[in-house]
Amino acid sequence: MQDMCVQIAGIIESYVNDLELDENLYETNLAELGINSIAFIQTIVEMEDRFQIEIPDEYLLISEMDTVYKMASIVMLLTESAE
Repeated sequence: MQDMCVQIAGIIESYVNDLELDENLYETNLAELGINSIAFIQTIVEMEDRFQIEIPDEYLLISEMDTVYKMASIVMLLTESAE
């Protein structure tokens, strides 16, 4: 889980200026950290490409994936079910 969080944090950091995510921020709401809807969608697209998954529509709301931990949990669930 920790490795997945680190990878996702790196993706988010690439789309949000002046943001450094460490493990203390993995449970913090992403909107509070400065992620907007455009950065959120860019993050989703990058995660789908990087992890070779398709995130179902019901998860494509920032309220469903509003922390790094939630994103990592969903990605892990989808990658495990794809195997």
